[in-house]
Amino acid sequence: MARPPSPIDQYRDYITFLYLNGASRSKIRHKLRKRHHIAVDLSTISRRIASWGLPRQQSRTIETPELVEAIRDLIFRVGLTEKQTLSVLQRQGWPITKRGLKRIRLHPDRRWVRRINSDEERLALLEKTEQVIVEMAQRSNAIAGYGRRFLQPYLRQQQQLWVPRDPLFEMYKIMFPNEVEMRKRMMRRKKGQFLVPGPNYQWCIDGHDKLKAYGFEIYAAIDAYSRNIIWFYVGHSATTAL
Repeated sequence: MARPPSPIDQYRDYITFLYLNGASRSKIRHKLRKRHHIAVDLSTISRRIASWGLPRQQSRTIETPELVEAIRDLIFRVGLTEKQTLSVLQRQGWPITKRGLKRIRLHPDRRWVRRINSDEERLALLEKTEQVIVEMAQRSNAIAGYGRRFLQPYLRQQQQLWVPRDPLFEMYKIMFPNEVEMRKRMMRRKKGQFLVPGPNYQWCIDGHDKLKAYGFEIYAAIDAYSRNIIWFYVGHSATTAL
């Protein structure tokens, strides 16, 4: 008498999805029991994975500059916890394990990678940062003009506050809305316009000095109406130092 098919087979797509996203066999068994009320042993799951031709899971995380940058971005800029960082990286398709993430994060050459262990710690850090900014603003208006480029490095170097970038800037926009709006207005640049009646009415002449240090310069003239290049010159000029 033939053996009846195992109920695990009807959840092949679900198991495949979990497996390819880095879930261990124990975790797959737990999810099957919790979500679908199916009790299977680990050997059955292993046999099915082998029979379905699924690739072997990578047991060791391969460190690459792109992966390190992705971890740094999630921890420092977004402010995710280690567990959240691992989940996001795995969903993005990075072949990384919990042990591999910790190894990369705690590398001696990577002391800048600091983690937030819980939402409570993250909230406490943001509250402390807000308090420090308020106290500094009461003493001086200088911090209101720091902006995106100087605020985060200042808090790290002077106050030892390793606050993630995105939450910090959201806090800054709430505390200093006038300064943010002023910076936006300063960054908006309107493109200049001019009208010419026809060809050869106005020529625009400009030079390119990036190669000047090597002994030659580039100059050109363009017709403002037709955009045709009238002439160009590449060579030594009277100001070129040889």
